[in-house]
Amino acid sequence: MTISATIDKLNNDICHDSRLIYHISIRENSYPLKKVYELSFVTLEKFFVIELEIGLSDGSKRTAEVVPLLGYSSESPDDIKNYLEKMAIKLQGQTLLKARYSIIPDIQKTPFSTTALLTAIDSFFFDSLELQHGLPFCIPTSSKEIHEMSSIVTNLKNNDTIKIKLSGDYDLDVNALNVLSRVPNHSLHRYRLDANQAYELDSAYEFFSFLRDSKLLRYVDYVEQPLGAEDWEGHEQLLKNYADIPIMLDESIVTTSEIVRAHKIGVPFVKLKLFKQGGILELLTASQLASDLNMGIVLGNGVATKISNRVEIELYHRFKELYHAPLEANGFLKIHSKGF
Repeated sequence: MTISATIDKLNNDICHDSRLIYHISIRENSYPLKKVYELSFVTLEKFFVIELEIGLSDGSKRTAEVVPLLGYSSESPDDIKNYLEKMAIKLQGQTLLKARYSIIPDIQKTPFSTTALLTAIDSFFFDSLELQHGLPFCIPTSSKEIHEMSSIVTNLKNNDTIKIKLSGDYDLDVNALNVLSRVPNHSLHRYRLDANQAYELDSAYEFFSFLRDSKLLRYVDYVEQPLGAEDWEGHEQLLKNYADIPIMLDESIVTTSEIVRAHKIGVPFVKLKLFKQGGILELLTASQLASDLNMGIVLGNGVATKISNRVEIELYHRFKELYHAPLEANGFLKIHSKGF
């Protein structure tokens, strides 16, 4: 089935479903990670997860989740919990279609808060496979962990893709990439450089100038979200002045309007994931639009559990031709097995 037909079917199924929401329960869990996960704005030792279950009048149930990540999103854990608790009361007794209409207006302002509700609703009509081994995931590391990064690259034998979390500290990031360029087999792999909004425009110019002159550039897929989510003008300037360095936008992309805006300023890649697009329906719609605009689409969330990664992996399986491999739906792999 094509993605367009899948969207139509999902819309139709939701529209014609007469079951009512009987209950919505919310619970919190904390899952320790195998090792700390370094981002530019926070170091994570565990994933704090808000899980939500929707039960319908026929007894069927579906579970979804959100992992609050203040700094990536402006929504704190308390913001998200308060929203979900309020909506759990409001949505009781509604059809899934009416519930969706109640939630959709909040996606732009509170994408993390809305995702668990919308994904749980859509999951009544969208089956996901159990997680499988051997999937093509990118391999995470950080410029803050130079020795680990070098070790990872040294020990890889296949043509892998490594995602390097940048720090926003120009000297630290440049030093890490210089060290990487001296690893004997660095040229066997591809690299994704993720800044998570860490740079100001002046320091981004410095970093891009370094990268343009670096022998690593030929192996770099893109620099991800170098500037703040709202700094569209800054990203446009980088694209114009460093046309040979691709940029991917992540935090900037919430609704389809941001995909169109990114395309207009020449952004070649967008990052899509459940936690900021809304539900499965919104993620499918965003994927179709970006594909129609001939944009590269990277799919998946590295700060999530198998609850939502399973959905992203299912979408990748169904529509591989749309997505730029490898997947980034690898959050579940970071969780200690004893904690999940």
